[in-house]
Amino acid sequence: PDAPRSAEPEALTGYHWPLRRGRISSFFAPRDEGFLVVDDQRIHEGLDVTTFCGDRIRAAHDGIVLAAGRRAAEQMAFSEPLDAYFARIDRRGSEGYLSITVVIDDGNGYRSVYAHLSDVAVEVGQRVKSGRVIGYEGATGNASGCHLHYEMIRTDGPWMKVAGEFVSDAGYPPLVRERIDPLRVLSLDAAGAPRFIPGIDPPKESPGLGRPTATPP
Repeated sequence: PDAPRSAEPEALTGYHWPLRRGRISSFFAPRDEGFLVVDDQRIHEGLDVTTFCGDRIRAAHDGIVLAAGRRAAEQMAFSEPLDAYFARIDRRGSEGYLSITVVIDDGNGYRSVYAHLSDVAVEVGQRVKSGRVIGYEGATGNASGCHLHYEMIRTDGPWMKVAGEFVSDAGYPPLVRERIDPLRVLSLDAAGAPRFIPGIDPPKESPGLGRPTATPP
């Protein structure tokens, strides 16, 4: 396949932490129930940061809002349309169980995903600047408590496999564009950066990268 034309994650600029002064409750790391498969292991495909319910979520980068609501997965770069997935949701009347999510095109070949929000503060098509409030921390969708799930999509990156049960049981397409570890972009030394929770450490090697992206203090 053609090599991505977008910049490598480490070369990206203009990003800021979308949830200020929180704690990282889950890393881009192997997880038994993870959504994606990388290096033959299932992974959690984003970074979870927590403060308190209702805290303000801010745009990590300038961009254009592609989705804001419970059907944001349509803008999350799957290999096929999500007709089968949403048809199952509609048959079951279970849309209210989906995460309220904002997806923003960062204008550089990447998209930022902000999931589990309690509400949104932007509309589709709206241009936003880094730091603008786009929604509020919540626990919608598959969440055990209030937090932000922040995910970065490289839209011209390689395809990644969706874990089989999500394809067979939920109707997701089998492939999705590359997800990258946000800690390859966001600095833990930056203003508003989150802290680690004792006992919840980053992986020794970031999935697919072969090296760590963060070191416990």
